[in-house]
Amino acid sequence: AAERATRSAAAAGRDVDAIGMEGRVNWIGDRDKAAADVAAWRAAGATHLSVNTMDAGLVTVDEHLAVLEKVAADAS
Repeated sequence: AAERATRSAAAAGRDVDAIGMEGRVNWIGDRDKAAADVAAWRAAGATHLSVNTMDAGLVTVDEHLAVLEKVAADAS
């Protein structure tokens, strides 16, 4: 899919190097899985990443933010 997007961008006259790719990780309560998913997106060339914490059993905004902090810390 990334190659197809690159070809399409080049055909449209777009600067391929200026186009990013966003990955998405679904938090399921497994920190190791999230870290592996982040690493896989990084290896695929993702320049941005969304972390979905919905439907993970988290109740408060603070719980969601804490998960995002953990994922970000593991990704750096």
